[in-house]
Amino acid sequence: VALKHEITYRRPTFLDDAVIAHVILEKVQGARAFYETIIKRGEDVLAEVKSSWCCLDAETLRPARLARDLVEKFLPSSAA
Repeated sequence: VALKHEITYRRPTFLDDAVIAHVILEKVQGARAFYETIIKRGEDVLAEVKSSWCCLDAETLRPARLARDLVEKFLPSSAA
C-alpha cells in the first residue's frame, strides 16, 4: 500500500513520449519500504520521486515485515 509519494517535476512529458523509470530500493524498516525513482526521457530527467510503501500480509491485510531473504536480494545486508 502506498503511504507517501513526493514528486519533483523537472520537465514536461507527453502521452507518446518513451520514458524509463529507474526504481531503487533505498531501505526497509519493519513493514515499510522506501524507494527513489528517477523518470527519464533519454538523458533528460523528467521527475524524481521519493516514496514509501507498507507491505501487507495477503490474508490478514495487516502490516507485515518483508522476508529477510527477499530484502537481501535487493539491499546489502548492512542496509536491511
